Amino acid sequence: MGAISHVMHGRRFSKCPFMALMLDAMSGWNISDPISMPDPTTSFVAGLENPTIPRRVAFSRDLGFLPVNEEVAEICAGACRQFERLGAVVENVCPDLTDAAEIFQTLRAAHFAARYAPLLAEQRAALKP
Repeated sequence: MGAISHVMHGRRFSKCPFMALMLDAMSGWNISDPISMPDPTTSFVAGLENPTIPRRVAFSRDLGFLPVNEEVAEICAGACRQFERLGAVVENVCPDLTDAAEIFQTLRAAHFAARYAPLLAEQRAALKP
């Protein structure tokens, strides 16, 4: 983690092109992560060439229940103010996430069952119970 740690805590991480490059390096399918997603259709670096300002931005400081570091919350609030200066409408909203954990676990289990059913049928002895 030495190199990643240096980039994250060094001055370079504060620059958007380096952050985009890091996101490009981190995104995409990875055999060691069964729920990783395919590569995005446009890289984060390429997205910097023609930036667009959203018309509307929804923001919630804590989604109604999560602890948030005060410095992080202030940085996010500052980003919202910048979006407003650029012409976007920023709405402070909080979706109802009462059942989110249970819903996530159910959907994740269904996804795993569907995705790995063929592997289980072919390689049952090689898989952990």
